Amino acid sequence: MHPVLRTVLALPAVIAARPASAAEPNPLRLPDGSALERVDFDRLVASLFGRLGCNARSCHGSFQGRGGLSLFGHDPERGYSTLTRNVLGRRVDVMNPDRSLLLLKPAGLVPHEGGPRFKVGSWEYRVIRAWIAEGARRDPSRGAVERIEIRPDALDLQRPGSSGRLSVVARFVDGDEGDVTLFCDLHVRDDAVAEVALGGEVRGLRPGDTAVVASYNGRLASARVSVPTGRVVTVPDVPECDVIDREVFAKLRSLGVTPSRPASDAEFLRRVTLDVIGTLPSPQEVRAFLCDGAADKRSRKIDKLLAHPMHAALWATRYLNITGCDVAAMEGPEQARNPEATYRLRVTARAGPTPMRRMPGSPSISRPPRPNAGIKVSSGRSRH
Repeated sequence: MHPVLRTVLALPAVIAARPASAAEPNPLRLPDGSALERVDFDRLVASLFGRLGCNARSCHGSFQGRGGLSLFGHDPERGYSTLTRNVLGRRVDVMNPDRSLLLLKPAGLVPHEGGPRFKVGSWEYRVIRAWIAEGARRDPSRGAVERIEIRPDALDLQRPGSSGRLSVVARFVDGDEGDVTLFCDLHVRDDAVAEVALGGEVRGLRPGDTAVVASYNGRLASARVSVPTGRVVTVPDVPECDVIDREVFAKLRSLGVTPSRPASDAEFLRRVTLDVIGTLPSPQEVRAFLCDGAADKRSRKIDKLLAHPMHAALWATRYLNITGCDVAAMEGPEQARNPEATYRLRVTARAGPTPMRRMPGSPSISRPPRPNAGIKVSSGRSRH
């Protein structure tokens, strides 16, 4: 018999006869006390890479040299193929899991540009090791996520220093539902107000209102977190037509926060210009605005800024920084998910007679309809 053929035929027997120490204790215990009877690649391993930051745009989710994993983990099939087949299969070693690069690099045992991500023997290490020891298999029928949700969807911490717990539940397309909190990337929008720890424990730091955002296999969910002062404050009434100020003041009342004084004309102009188009007003604009005695000058200024071509350019740039230009990771109609359509949708802008393509240094591209049609920002007290 040919030596290569003999080796291939003997491989299953060799794998089956590997030392018992290669396998993890069954069941594998997690920090919350729950047990894992089975380690799925899509549901646990791929999502764990997301929590550890391995598939972020700055790491292996990049398409500029260190790629291989899909951005934000939206394509587990691609990630599985990369991990098990690329680099001559050295990333996973089912015969000796502890020699797998998939464990050696993030554990800091060999040089890793991304730095250590977990310690040898940690629960993250043991989950990935258990998957490798079980044969590094993938069952595509078990991985697809229908949606995730955070429970509860709002958390009132009563006062700074108080804490509460959130859990993330994923519902899969096969009907299964499970707690995936430990395998999510959890972060707080405003980390000066609250902080979130592994397992979903949230602690209030200072009075305010923020959100906890969970990311799991390309799906996102959020929950509001409020940290009131506990004081009773007097908040002025606002006209019914001023929707934004009414909602802002209602939130301040619930948090026990006294509203700031109304912004002066100079403060308003500087802040609204930075917010909407990302630049400071020119000296001529400042002088003209301060000399304008009309009662509706703030509303007119807001409308003018929303019509400015830099408004669309600024926000398109921010969205592209988030998505990394990975069109496959963007949600939306299928016909808009090809590179050309997505590029035009995200980057181009039409604002009156001055389209973005006529601006100095901008690409020559066609103009879609204005994305901010019908939007109006309040010019009242909240704009300070």
